[in-house]
Amino acid sequence: MKSVRWTVLVWMVAVLTPIAVASAVIAYVAGREEANFVSDDLLAQIALQLLPDAGARQRMPSLDDPEAGLVVSIWDEAGRLVRDNSKGLIPRQTGSGFIDAMVEGTPWRIYAVHAGSHTVQVAQPLAVREKVAEHLAISAALPIVAALPVVWGLVAFALTRLFRQLDKTSIQVARRNINGADLLPLKDVPVELHAFVQAMNELPRRQAAIIEQQRRFISDAAHELRTPLTATQILADTMVARSARGVPVESDILQELEAALRRAREMVNQLLKLAEIEAGRGLRTHSAVELRNVLMNVIATLMPLATRKGMEVLAHSEGAAEVVAAPADIHSLFSVLLDNALRYGPAGSAVEISLRTEGSVALFEVRDHGPGIPVEALPRIYDRFFRMASQATEGSGLGLAIAKAIAGRYQYTLTIANHASGGLVAQVVLPLKVDTESDQEAMQRLPESEAAD
Repeated sequence: MKSVRWTVLVWMVAVLTPIAVASAVIAYVAGREEANFVSDDLLAQIALQLLPDAGARQRMPSLDDPEAGLVVSIWDEAGRLVRDNSKGLIPRQTGSGFIDAMVEGTPWRIYAVHAGSHTVQVAQPLAVREKVAEHLAISAALPIVAALPVVWGLVAFALTRLFRQLDKTSIQVARRNINGADLLPLKDVPVELHAFVQAMNELPRRQAAIIEQQRRFISDAAHELRTPLTATQILADTMVARSARGVPVESDILQELEAALRRAREMVNQLLKLAEIEAGRGLRTHSAVELRNVLMNVIATLMPLATRKGMEVLAHSEGAAEVVAAPADIHSLFSVLLDNALRYGPAGSAVEISLRTEGSVALFEVRDHGPGIPVEALPRIYDRFFRMASQATEGSGLGLAIAKAIAGRYQYTLTIANHASGGLVAQVVLPLKVDTESDQEAMQRLPESEAAD
């Protein structure tokens, strides 16, 4: 179907142009006839006024006649009225040119000319002039007024015909099963609605993808939680059995139980964190965050893990670097990357951390000296619960998914790649805080919905 815009335009041109032309022709013809009538009447009255025969002048319309025309009065050099058909009604005017005068309660339009002692006056009642103007106005407006019903009728017909298909499309959209796979036809749909119809056709696929993603997430979460919960159940059953036999519970069982509960708690917390980021719940209040301070706090928090594995943390920071963000998000982002390096790096190795600025951005890098990740597996590292390491290594596989979501929220650039000398390098590019107030206000409240990108 053609465009609604162009269809309406074509209909308007097709309807209004001939009607406007016809109205103009009718108005022109009627106006010309009226003008000819007035001009002919004026010629006749002038000719009658100049007749010397008094009898002929008496046959002229009287002043009481609403069709009365011109009154001519002439005075000679002695001031005598030598010609007058008003019976002395119009007095001699002292002024020259056009004059408006009230004669016995009737308005007149007078033109007076003085040549020496001679005076010539030509007068006409204003009622006659107004009647002529009324006739001219009616003859000009009548075709337009008569054409209006035709115009509106044709416009209503055109719009009804045009929007009939729009109504049909609306009914199809309203009756469509949102879970159905049938597509709305694009045939006969106006161009302006193509994008809308295509979006409606795409909606079931996107909805199915979201449902599948949620289903897979729930399935993966249940699978991952099964291990620590099963271990907890086994340990609890062991403790109950030993207590029933009067055997003291050994400390190693309690430690294993505590570790299992800790893993379950950490996984639940990460799931809640990831769900919070991807849900896009409203807005968060942001502030200036000093990256070096956050990094020091993260290192202090994770030092027990590094000590336990005999790993060394080498941190290098160049000057101050501030960004505008929620401090908790930056802390989580740095924690995930450093925790991954410590958790999957070999015992006794070193983790190198670098924080520096380049122009308007800050660069945060974490490098470990582990085995790295196979190239074919790199595209999957941000998937939930994806882990290349042995299942014996503690971890939920949610850390990098959380880091990716946080980076997406703030439009940070997060890249993870294998280092040429071995190990893995994670880098985050963070725009530095700007100094202009307008930019700071624009960054002050950032939608969390961007986290799902």
